[in-house]
Amino acid sequence: MQGSNTSIFTKDFLDFLDKPIPFLSHDDIEVTIGSVLTLILVLFITQIILRYARILVSRSLDEEGKSRFKTIFTFVKYFIFSIVIIMSLDATGVKITALLAASTCLLYTSPSPRD
Repeated sequence: MQGSNTSIFTKDFLDFLDKPIPFLSHDDIEVTIGSVLTLILVLFITQIILRYARILVSRSLDEEGKSRFKTIFTFVKYFIFSIVIIMSLDATGVKITALLAASTCLLYTSPSPRD
């Protein structure tokens, strides 16, 4: 008896996670509750890993090295978060080719310091 209640709960929970969010879904894109929760979980885990990596590396640096490392680490952190978000969206079924094409176009046409 207990096993059937557990399997019903599991089936209901998985059906709930696969439920699309109406105001976020579009013609070709279906955003589900599970995909949003997955994205939040992945971002949270990435934040924890980056925080401990920063603490581990900056522990052995002097004050000048810590300030330089903080500047570089901020740039690396934004880059890693961008990659994680893109990979998470791709894993949940969002087609990211247009996003990648637009970002490539922006990076290619950005003004250089020589202009």
